[in-house]
Amino acid sequence: MMARPEFTIKDKEDKLFEKMLEAGFFTFAIPVIEFDAPTRSGKRYMIVDGHHRFAVLCRLDIQNIPIVIYDYKTIKINAFYARSDIAWDHIPSVASVQHNECSYEQGLDLVEQSKAHFMVAEKQGDGLRYSVLSPRENAFGLDDLIEAKQALFDSISGRYQLEFIPQDQWNFSNLAPGEILLIQRPYDHSEVIHRVSRDLVFPQKSTRHILPFEANIGIPLQLLRDWPLEWINKLSSHMFELAQHLN
Repeated sequence: MMARPEFTIKDKEDKLFEKMLEAGFFTFAIPVIEFDAPTRSGKRYMIVDGHHRFAVLCRLDIQNIPIVIYDYKTIKINAFYARSDIAWDHIPSVASVQHNECSYEQGLDLVEQSKAHFMVAEKQGDGLRYSVLSPRENAFGLDDLIEAKQALFDSISGRYQLEFIPQDQWNFSNLAPGEILLIQRPYDHSEVIHRVSRDLVFPQKSTRHILPFEANIGIPLQLLRDWPLEWINKLSSHMFELAQHLN
């Protein structure tokens, strides 16, 4: 059984659908990990990257989906930050939470040291105004914080700009006046597995799994429909081994 741990972004999925349909090719096999779910029998697999590619193949009614199985210990987990033009006072999650001020450098330290599970920051002069939500400071559990984050994204979606930026490509000095930045610390492997094993889904772009290498299979969509699953798996395994050897 395949677990999809994150919601997809509809606009991105729609664009990828059109692009893949036009090209007629599927390029990279879907990377997954195998995990145990106490409430289920049999093997379970979790998608670690390619959620939108997987969703597009499902929309195309392609059931023989190429996957490659990774050892989860070899995959690093980073986070995505989200930038938006929503006004600070319009954010229900932080409206009643005390805010503080700090420099850009102090803001980075808060996140890097994992003191902030979920932080909202706004540029103020040469520094930041910020509010922090964390299990230790607000008596919330991790699931509660994740649901609060999803509610916040839902309130922004369709009404305000929402841009996702990889954690390692961001600097607070890039934040423009009138914009806010939604920051989360990266989840660890056990947190991801614990949530997914209970059939719970993360908000879109919650995790950025950094793969040690990828398996480029470059297979026409028509062959995915026509070939037996055994052939597709052999091709995926062969290209995975080749990529592993080259790296």
